Amino acid sequence: MNTSTIEVSASDSGIRIVPSKRESEKALFLPPDSSELIFAKKARTPTQPPKRIKFGMLRDRRLRMLAAITVELERKTETFVAHWPEIDEFGYGDNASEALEDFRKTIEELYLTLHERRDQLGTDLQHVWSVLLKHIEMRPTPA
Repeated sequence: MNTSTIEVSASDSGIRIVPSKRESEKALFLPPDSSELIFAKKARTPTQPPKRIKFGMLRDRRLRMLAAITVELERKTETFVAHWPEIDEFGYGDNASEALEDFRKTIEELYLTLHERRDQLGTDLQHVWSVLLKHIEMRPTPA
C-alpha cells in the first residue's frame, strides 16, 4: 500500500486520517498503540444459489444430453433440493452442488431403468419416458 497518498496527523484530540480519493474507497484504520495503517477488506456477502438452472451434465458415458433440463433449486432448512417439476424428480444434498449431483444420479438411473423396460411401462411412466426422451438419448454403440 502506498501510504504517501494518505495524510495522517496526530493531535491531543486523536488521529486524523485523510485518504486520497482512491484510498478512500478502501477501509483503512489505525489500530491503538501503532503507527501503521491497516487495510481491512470488506466481507463478501454470501451469494444465494439461483432459483432455477439449466442442467445439462451427465457422467454416464452411455448417455448423451439433447436439451438442458430446467431444474428448480430450493433450500429447505438444512437441505438443498433440486427439483424437475415436469416429471417430479428430485435430488437432495447439504448444498446446491450436492443436490445437483444427486439429481444427476437419479435422472441417469431413471433413464436407464425406463429404457430397459420401455415396452412394459404404464401410462404415468410412459409420460416420464417421453419427457426424458426430449432431453436424453443413448449414445450409439461403436461397431
